[in-house]
Amino acid sequence: MKTKGFIISLDALLALLLTLVMIGTSVYYLSGTNYDSYNSNYLKEISMDSLTVLEKSGTLEETVKEDSSDELRILLNKLPYQICGELLLFESTDLDNAVIVVSRSDCEKSYLNFASTKRSFVVNDGSVSYYLAEMNTWYR
Repeated sequence: MKTKGFIISLDALLALLLTLVMIGTSVYYLSGTNYDSYNSNYLKEISMDSLTVLEKSGTLEETVKEDSSDELRILLNKLPYQICGELLLFESTDLDNAVIVVSRSDCEKSYLNFASTKRSFVVNDGSVSYYLAEMNTWYR
């Protein structure tokens, strides 16, 4: 009778030990997982969504017509705290020199985790002009 209880206790102890080893191994491998690709996708989505909102609301067109970047700066300052951004507007005839450049005021530029998105838009102020908006985002 006593040996039977001892074997069941030993069996339970070995099962517990095996379970702890499996949990420890899982934690070790999962802690080494890198989420950089997720972070880059998130930055890209923020950039695309911001440009879409600015273009659909007419803010990009109004910015070029009025030559005022106040609305763009407001949007950049409303981004989540950990995300910095920069918005550049180019005329289609000169894609080397930005017409308007706006950056978030409390950020330093970093290329460690960086995403860039471009979107074209039309400005109609009597004559039709084509522009390109480029939004760069990165983490603080």
